[in-house]
Amino acid sequence: MSNLTIAEYGGKTGLYSELKEDKDFKEYLPEGGVILMPGQDPNSILDEIIRAHGKSRKLIVRAGHRDDTTGLVDVLTTYPVNNVYGVSAAVKSIRLEAASEAVTKYYGFESGRQGVDLADEISILVQPFISGKFLVQMVAHPHVKDFYVIERRYLDPSNFFSPVVAIVDNNLITQGVQGEKFGNDINVANSQLVALYIKLRSKLQAIGAFGQDDSLHLEIGERKAGKAQTIKHTLFQVRRLKSYEQSGDFEVAYPNCVPYLSFGVTLSSGINVILTDIRNLQNQSPVNTGFSIGYFYEGSSAINVRPDISIMPSQMSVYVAQNASASPLDHGHLAYMQRAPISVVYRGDLIEGKYILVANGINACLTKIR
Repeated sequence: MSNLTIAEYGGKTGLYSELKEDKDFKEYLPEGGVILMPGQDPNSILDEIIRAHGKSRKLIVRAGHRDDTTGLVDVLTTYPVNNVYGVSAAVKSIRLEAASEAVTKYYGFESGRQGVDLADEISILVQPFISGKFLVQMVAHPHVKDFYVIERRYLDPSNFFSPVVAIVDNNLITQGVQGEKFGNDINVANSQLVALYIKLRSKLQAIGAFGQDDSLHLEIGERKAGKAQTIKHTLFQVRRLKSYEQSGDFEVAYPNCVPYLSFGVTLSSGINVILTDIRNLQNQSPVNTGFSIGYFYEGSSAINVRPDISIMPSQMSVYVAQNASASPLDHGHLAYMQRAPISVVYRGDLIEGKYILVANGINACLTKIR
């Protein structure tokens, strides 16, 4: 099978296919991935899976689509299966979900392609299940060159929050978003992640998968392997977060949002915004002249909670992830951060109402209008 491009098959299937023959990325990919094309009988790939992984290895079955680099965040379920004999049932479940009315409606909202049956367009990627300590989500800051935000979350569900949301500058100095200092293991791992990000970005830009100014979001597994307990990273997915934009040439007074997790720039005088809890979308007031529409959401402490696809905020200018400094790049927030021109991570609780938002791309401040 010739390489399937990211443009055609997205940031999971396409990424794997684009990189699998590249010696510079071999160590970062799960071995022996098997791709099921749209409409292909899953039974037709079982022998290939057995040749690659045997009959009893635990596997993971993931859907891919050309639009999953700009949307479709966790819209289709990923299935771990105990062995090769669970693959066909997992594929059937994914395709049934893709053909559902809820997914069809949500995809139409995101893409503008109304009534499309995604089951006819998705590929399926079957790979070995990679166990590890952390799930890493990483972005290049869209307003500060050579500056990265790295979030780690424990894969063990008994550990709800990772202690690490790091910022890494071009000198590979790493600290928490609140100024915390980290141990050597984290600093070494972050340096490796930045090197991987730079190498991958260069590759993907060279093949035309992403633009020169695109800030990419990477999803990566992190574990220690071998007797030496060497840090290993495994690439799972790539998405586009935003395009690079120069940060505002003004200070933000009394910022109450988490620094370096505010994406988007307002005027120095700010913008007026009406904020509504996104779960109350149906209660959104009619648009007030001079006010932008914004939504806030607290999210969840569980790993990568799927966005509620019944929520379709079509006029969202601002997204606020409240109380989310421990997990700002989680899927429950990421879907909205991709869509909103301005997104911020707020330190406390919010109530619905009118606010003034000032954001310079690094810091932000929300002030309630009384």
